[in-house]
Amino acid sequence: MDGQGHTVGHLAVHNVTYTYPAAPTPALRDVTFTLEAGEVLLVAGANGAGKSTLLACLAGFAPHFFGGHLEGDVVLDGRSVRHTPLAEWVTSVGLVFANPFNQISGARLTVFEEVAFGLENVGVPPDEIRRRVSAILDRLDLTPLAERSPYALSGGQQQRVAIAGVLVLEPTLLALDEPTSQLDPEGKREVLALLSHLAAERHMVAMATHDVEAAYRLATRGMVLHRGRVAGQDSPSALLARSEWPTWGITPPLELALAHGTWAPWSATPPPFSLPAHELALPQELSVRVERVAYRYPTGTEALRGVSLAVEPGQIVALVGRNGAGKTTLSKMLNGLLRPSEGRVRLGPHDAGDHPVARLARWVGYVFQNPADQIFKRTVWDEVAFGPRNLGFPTKRLGQAVERALVLCGLEHLAREHPYDLLPNQRRWVTVAGALAMETPILVLDEPTGGFDRFDHVRLRHLLRALREAGRTIVLITHDMELVAELADRVVIINRGTVMADAPPRQVVADDELLASAGLEPPPAVRASRALRLARVAHTHEELAALIDIA
Repeated sequence: MDGQGHTVGHLAVHNVTYTYPAAPTPALRDVTFTLEAGEVLLVAGANGAGKSTLLACLAGFAPHFFGGHLEGDVVLDGRSVRHTPLAEWVTSVGLVFANPFNQISGARLTVFEEVAFGLENVGVPPDEIRRRVSAILDRLDLTPLAERSPYALSGGQQQRVAIAGVLVLEPTLLALDEPTSQLDPEGKREVLALLSHLAAERHMVAMATHDVEAAYRLATRGMVLHRGRVAGQDSPSALLARSEWPTWGITPPLELALAHGTWAPWSATPPPFSLPAHELALPQELSVRVERVAYRYPTGTEALRGVSLAVEPGQIVALVGRNGAGKTTLSKMLNGLLRPSEGRVRLGPHDAGDHPVARLARWVGYVFQNPADQIFKRTVWDEVAFGPRNLGFPTKRLGQAVERALVLCGLEHLAREHPYDLLPNQRRWVTVAGALAMETPILVLDEPTGGFDRFDHVRLRHLLRALREAGRTIVLITHDMELVAELADRVVIINRGTVMADAPPRQVVADDELLASAGLEPPPAVRASRALRLARVAHTHEELAALIDIA
C-alpha cells in the first residue's frame, strides 16, 4: 500500500479513445485492459495500429504533452492520468521511445552522466545516484562505455543507454516501444533478462514490439491492436497462434505457427508492386573493393583494423556482428563520410579517396540507420527528389526516378505529405526511396528493418531481390539473420574491427560456434528444422517448407 491507502502495482485502462490534434479520426478506440504488479504485457500489431499511441497514453504524454483529445481514463494505483500533472505522473511511469536518439538529452557529455540525468532532476542524493547508475550500467553491459559520449555510440548502444536512463528511475510501470529493434542478440537477451527481473520484483511492463519471437516467452499477457482497436487479448502463445496474424501485420514465432498449421514461407506473399526488372537496370555497374582499411576515431577508439572486402555487381553482401563491431564505420568508407586512416576503398575503377563526397554520391546511395539523419524537406516528393536533383537529373528523368522510387517503397499516395507527419516505418521508406531515386549502382542500407512490420518485411525482400536482378551492388548491415539467410550472397562477420568470416550464408548461419563467438544466433528456419529433427538443416523458410513437404 502507498501512503494514501492505494494498492501499488495496479493499472486499469478504461475505454480509452485518443485523437491527435487536427487528426480526423482517433488513433485508439475503446481500449480496455488491466495490468497487475509483476505482469508483462506484449502489445503487437502492424505499424499504425496504435501501439505507440497506447504507450504514450500510459505514460501521460497523450494528452498532457501531445495535446489532442482523450476519452476514458488510465488509472495507476488509484491516480487518474487525466487529473495528474505530467511532472508527477512520470515519476511512476517510464517511457522508452522507439528511436533512442530522441531520448538522449544532449545535456550531458558521457554515458554515465546521461543515465544519471533523470535522477538529478528528481533530486536524488549524489551518492545514491552513483550507486544506482553504476548498477544499471553493469546490468546492461554499459560500464565499458561509461565515459564515452552518447553520440559516439552505435545505434544499438544508444538504445541500451536510453533504456538504462529510464530503468534507473525505478518506475512502477515501464512502457517500452520497440526496445530490441536495434540490438544484437546479446543485447536483446540482456534487456529481456532485466525486464524479467523487474517483473519478478513486482514492476509492471508494457512492451510494444514487432520482434514477438524475442519477447513472447517473457510476456504474461498478450494484446493485438488492429486499426486502433483491440483485436485480441490472451496468453501470448494462444494469441500468436491465431490464424489472423497475416492480416494483423505480425510475424509470429515460427515454432507456434508450425505447431498450429498457420505458417507459410515469406515467398507465399506476392510482391506489393509490379515493376519490370529492366526498369531498375542501370547503364553502369560497379564493384566494391575495400583493401586493408583501418580507422581510428579522433577519440582514439580503433574501429577498424586491416579490413578487406570485395563485393561484385549484382551481389548482396551482409555485414553482421555485435553492436559497435565496426559495421557502420566500414559502410561510411564507401561514400566518403569517413576516410580510412590506412588502406583504401575502390568503387569500380575509382579510388574513393580521390573524390569528394558529392562525387561519390553519384555511385553510392546510402540509407542511414536513423531516418532523422537524412530527412529535412517539407514534402515526401521533395525529399526523394533532393538527391537526384543535386546530381543534375534532367526534369523528365527526375520525375520518372522519383515516381518509380515512391511506387517501390509504397509511398505514392503520400507524396505531398510532410515526412515528419508519417509513421516511423514510412519515414524509413522515405530514406530508402531517396537513395533509390539517385539511381546509384551501389546501395548501402544500415539496419533497414528497424520498426518494420510483416508488410514492410515482405516489401523489402521483394525490392532487394529486384535490385539484385537488375545488377545493383548492395551492402546490407543487419542483425536479422533470417533476412541474411534468404537474400545475401555472402555474409561478412565483423568482430572488434576485423573480418571474422567471409562466406556464403550456408557456411555461416548454421555454424553455432562461429555465430556465438560473434554474438549472433541462427535464423528461425535453422532452429526449427533442428527442433523437428528433419533430414537436414533448413537455412531459409523456402527450404523448410520443402523439407516439411518431404517429411
